[in-house]
Amino acid sequence: MERRAALAPRSPVPQDILAACSPGGIWSALRVRTAAAGALDHEPGASFGAFSGVSGAWALGWSIGARLGIIEAARNRGSIMKKFSSSLISVTMTLALAACAAKSPAPTEAPPADKPPPEDKAPPAEEPPAAEPAPADAAPSLPTKDIIDTAEDSDSFKTIVGLIEAAGLTNALREDGPLTVLVPDDAAFAKLDPGVLDKLRKDKKSLTALLNNHVLTGRAIKSVELGTMPSAKTAAGPEITIESVDGTIKINGTITVVKADVMTTNGVIHVIDTVILPAGKKKAK
Repeated sequence: MERRAALAPRSPVPQDILAACSPGGIWSALRVRTAAAGALDHEPGASFGAFSGVSGAWALGWSIGARLGIIEAARNRGSIMKKFSSSLISVTMTLALAACAAKSPAPTEAPPADKPPPEDKAPPAEEPPAAEPAPADAAPSLPTKDIIDTAEDSDSFKTIVGLIEAAGLTNALREDGPLTVLVPDDAAFAKLDPGVLDKLRKDKKSLTALLNNHVLTGRAIKSVELGTMPSAKTAAGPEITIESVDGTIKINGTITVVKADVMTTNGVIHVIDTVILPAGKKKAK
């Protein structure tokens, strides 16, 4: 509902001013001034005074009327402004209520969906700790077995181990050293003519000489140094020739070192593919 602003009471205009501005008041003033003008015929200068009196009455009337008009206009303006302010406030409140009513309600949040229960997962299997790498400058592990024990642990040296026992050299090859031994594997002994091994087993002296042809006494010579040596003297007495061909060590020109630097507690073993026979014996096939 539109609210009406209460009108302020008008301040009263003085009664003497209202009476003077009324038609009767103005007419009375004119009569007084006109009567005074009758003296124009008897007193020269009275004409000007009477005329001035009439003009002053008219001026007074117009001045009072103008002031009353200003007062009335001010009163009317204040009333209009109050009415305008009241109407403006009503319109503003109406628009605000309409905007609030038209505003859509805030969306209601949907309840959160039930989350599936977490799956029971088996803990990851613990990986075994990685072995720590050996330092680059660490010294190689020291051997723990002598020449005989090393040969006995290999499946490729059964023939020579039996011949060493037959010649009675087992203890010497365990205790003496350092030694460099050129050990033929079982395949190398298989190259000999049939019956050669049987004859050697019966002839201990020849067998000992044969085995000593494969032993270099005094030092454990590794392959790096062995390949640079032109020759070496064996424990049996005769020398053997040594050369390196394309990185491969050759003994007496035809025997090849197939595996080098098998370290033991009392020397080093180099595996060869052919038996070194004593001088005057028939070479292996």
